[in-house]
Amino acid sequence: LAYEHMKDLPFAEKQAMLISDGLTFTFEPEDASEVAKKMKDSGIILSTVNIIREEDEGYLKNLANLGGGKYYYIQSQEKVSELVFAEIADDITESIVEKKSSVNIDYFHDDTVIGIMSLPDINGYVNSKQKLDATMVLSVDYQRSSGKPIKVPLYSYREHGNGRVATFTSSLSGQWLRGWSDDVKTKLFSNILVTNTPPQFIDYPFTMNVDYRGDASMIEIIPSSVNPRASAGIKLTSPDGSVIEKAMIFDLNRYYIDVDTPNIGKYNVEITYTYGNHSFTSNTYFTLPYSSEYDSFAAYDIVNIYDFMRGVGSVNRDGNINLENDKNEVDTYELSFRAPLFILAVALFVVDVVVRKFKWKDIKGLFVRTGKKGAKK
Repeated sequence: LAYEHMKDLPFAEKQAMLISDGLTFTFEPEDASEVAKKMKDSGIILSTVNIIREEDEGYLKNLANLGGGKYYYIQSQEKVSELVFAEIADDITESIVEKKSSVNIDYFHDDTVIGIMSLPDINGYVNSKQKLDATMVLSVDYQRSSGKPIKVPLYSYREHGNGRVATFTSSLSGQWLRGWSDDVKTKLFSNILVTNTPPQFIDYPFTMNVDYRGDASMIEIIPSSVNPRASAGIKLTSPDGSVIEKAMIFDLNRYYIDVDTPNIGKYNVEITYTYGNHSFTSNTYFTLPYSSEYDSFAAYDIVNIYDFMRGVGSVNRDGNINLENDKNEVDTYELSFRAPLFILAVALFVVDVVVRKFKWKDIKGLFVRTGKKGAKK
């Protein structure tokens, strides 16, 4: 019965607690073990409480294990409310914790903590649960009533629409950060402001993606929140000046359209997103730098490519292109004038010999046509 009531509830976290004596009935319509498995698969955590005899704990322990929860044994009625409000409240509510706690840096590669190797202890924070899609950069260890410590976020962030939501669960003023120097506060929170400030102002509630597929492209927008009454339209101007205007198709959490993009160059995109009395228009563009035929090297011989490079370039085979200039791979050409100059020198030498050996009359006679034999002069 609990499973049927809870399975469709729109909550991120759902827990059920079974208080029982551990005895079963043969006329139950469904095996409790199967129900516990179904609850866990549906995101419902099942814990069990034994209120009769600790010796009869095997069955209830097994149910708690199958349901992803915990097993408890209590000996008095007063302990029931204490257990519920101590254990379950730890998981589903926020609470203020005022005690000295160490700060963990969980994600050293985040821009927020660049140059920061450690942080001083804090004296208070708001205990909250980490969201599944958030990045937890800083955390503290929270001691649960069961004695098991868990990490809870001190600083975390998540992407939302075109922006980012960041949370710092302690306080900049007061006693909670009294152990932090002004330099530590300034460095950390300057990094937080810089990393969470968008590079440009965006006044429309969606993001656009373009998937280039040869001579056609798929253009999609993903709204920050889905509104079933919304509509989207696109106006696409091609490099040749032709204009396409179409309504975009809604699919689950996005709007998309397939358009022909056969030309190389810049495509201007104007998208209008409307719901109710609100209308948002974005103007952006994307560029197709080359024809799709250059993506279709279906078959090639690597030997021919090396031969084409003539030993003065490099051939990339792993997909990682190195665009750095390398002086050793610059193609140079050398022109030698040794042979032409040698031929010219020989020719000049022959001319010089001829000039020196023959008289001018003899040289001139070489170029003067003589008359026919027996002709009168």
